[in-house]
Amino acid sequence: MGNILGLKRGNAIRNIDDLGYQLFETSGLKFTENEQMSILCAGTFRDDNGYATEVEIGTSELENAEDGKFHFTRDNIKISDEMFVWVILNMYHEKSHCVQKNELFRQANLDGHTRNQLVQEIACNASHKYYHGESNYRLNASEIQAEKEGILGAYKYLCKEFSNIDKKEHEHIVLSIVNDKMMNSSYFVKQSKPFTSLREVEDAFDDAYDESFTKKRTFLMEREPKDPVKIFMNDHEDAKDMYCTESIAVKQDKYIAAIALKLHPEWLDVYPALQDIDLSYENVIAKPYREREERKNHAFHAKEEKINEILDFTVKPVKVPVQKRCDERDLKNLSRLERLERLEKKVSYLMPDEAFTKGADNEYEK
Repeated sequence: MGNILGLKRGNAIRNIDDLGYQLFETSGLKFTENEQMSILCAGTFRDDNGYATEVEIGTSELENAEDGKFHFTRDNIKISDEMFVWVILNMYHEKSHCVQKNELFRQANLDGHTRNQLVQEIACNASHKYYHGESNYRLNASEIQAEKEGILGAYKYLCKEFSNIDKKEHEHIVLSIVNDKMMNSSYFVKQSKPFTSLREVEDAFDDAYDESFTKKRTFLMEREPKDPVKIFMNDHEDAKDMYCTESIAVKQDKYIAAIALKLHPEWLDVYPALQDIDLSYENVIAKPYREREERKNHAFHAKEEKINEILDFTVKPVKVPVQKRCDERDLKNLSRLERLERLEKKVSYLMPDEAFTKGADNEYEK
């Protein structure tokens, strides 16, 4: 890890304090540097209506940094560029979430992808499991967008605050962090080779954002769940069946969002765009479920009737003309030879073919 920025612990912490004030406190948001939390971690807290209220950033590695030298004060310990910029990236990532929650999602008119992103936001607000618990985090559009903004924000910050250093050096520092995340964790973007430019990174995140609306979500059912949405689904067969049989990502988000608004109808008043997005439980889940069940029942009864028709089918007997019995008086008027000829005609079909019999005899003789 390098020290091209020339930062020492005291300066690094002051820079973080100043940026925290600029990004969050001037917007009325509480900003906390958690000395017990790793720089790998950060988070944005929200109120009951989904508004961002506080941002917490991990600074443990900065607070406990060592450079192997004796210093009269810990503020003189050298800080690696990557350690400092990792925190800066996290701060811009969380700032993006604050903009999403407090500004973007409060607009009345949203484009297609942003509408889908809002639906996903509502679903995740109601269910932490749907948001983070089962590998959906890296498919979350808001997270992908925030990480991209964090990367670009960190780069712009370095170019502004350390303008005496070549921009290529700043790009190299940011790329080293992105490649570290990509190679060593389950990240939002994935490729076999490290990124070599921020343009590549930006393009990869744009693709990941678009693809996030097509990749199937994971939301495993449980017998005794604690997640409120899962509890609701276990109690409502229509909600559970509609979600569990769906493979289209945006529809999965829509089902969970409909359940979320069923549980929190007050949210309808805090997201103006919902006036043009139908997320009513009746129209999204209940009615489609009833219609699907009716189609299934109709198909079942039609098949059942067809089977019954086959089972109830009886073979009608074929009328065979009965051969008229010879009158004994007629037989008496016939000579013995004529009687034998008539008898021979009646039983002739029972007699074996002469040629066949002869062949059989010949075969036997051999």
